[in-house]
Amino acid sequence: MIRNKIKLLAKRCYDNRTLDEKKVFDIAKHLKRGDLKKFIKELKILEAKENVTVTMPIQNGNKEYFKKYFPTKNIIFQYDPSLLVGVKIEYNNDVYDFNLKSGLEKELSYIKSSYD
Repeated sequence: MIRNKIKLLAKRCYDNRTLDEKKVFDIAKHLKRGDLKKFIKELKILEAKENVTVTMPIQNGNKEYFKKYFPTKNIIFQYDPSLLVGVKIEYNNDVYDFNLKSGLEKELSYIKSSYD
């Protein structure tokens, strides 16, 4: 099957920024193995574009702040107490890590590499 048709099928599985599982299973039944792999890959790409994952060190962080910057995306909030101060944002297969722990680890690795 042509890649553009598979992309179109994957886009049709979304209704109002949410994945319709019934449509996915209906389409998947009729695809060959190779086309099914391409279809799943396209669904993952669309899912990465539609969702933003925000990981914070506290459970009740300022969620409205992120909703203001990503108004058209589905925001998934996660809690990770190992983050010291800051936030980790995953959007469109990119990871933005703004926290004290990662900053200190980067500084420590730089010091170790430059003074050994």
